[in-house]
Amino acid sequence: MSSDVGPVPGWVVPVELAVRDCLIAAYQVYDVADDTAAGGAFAAVNWVLRPATQPGPATDRTEAPSWEIARGESWAALCAAAGQEEPTGWDWYRLGASPRPTRIVDPAWCYGAWRALSWLLGVRPDPPVELPDRDADGAVVPGSQRYVARPDRDRPAWQDAQRARRGRETGEALRHWRHIRELADRTRTAG
Repeated sequence: MSSDVGPVPGWVVPVELAVRDCLIAAYQVYDVADDTAAGGAFAAVNWVLRPATQPGPATDRTEAPSWEIARGESWAALCAAAGQEEPTGWDWYRLGASPRPTRIVDPAWCYGAWRALSWLLGVRPDPPVELPDRDADGAVVPGSQRYVARPDRDRPAWQDAQRARRGRETGEALRHWRHIRELADRTRTAG
């Protein structure tokens, strides 16, 4: 991963240092542990920080992410993470973004992309990966760094833990999807 990242867009809610920490941490978890959700989170943050060279994490869109486009991309990722149909034309219109088909449909990847984008948009307070603590001067607090080890994928305990994790992630995505879908449908019938 190169360090040629652009500025953090003004619509991003978390502080710049946290966004850059998230980019690095998500990349490390994805690269070392081959964690698919962290890969989706990395792709989302990377798209926001490098819009000229990176496609959207769910739709592969190529335009720079505005607040509206990031919301649309987040919704597309959440739909895939929850195992639901991709956004409708009305959804895209309501979000203020041009429609794009969802190209990445791996639920774990899209879960990570949705978590990252919803954090960047200020919808969620928690980042998609664990970030180091920083002191008042911005230095990393010793001992708060996350260390990642390559998992032994052949171990039954690891496989069981991964299945349980994927079940929790899918359940969380589905709960959020249902909530947002209900709000969107209620808004559509009211308007």
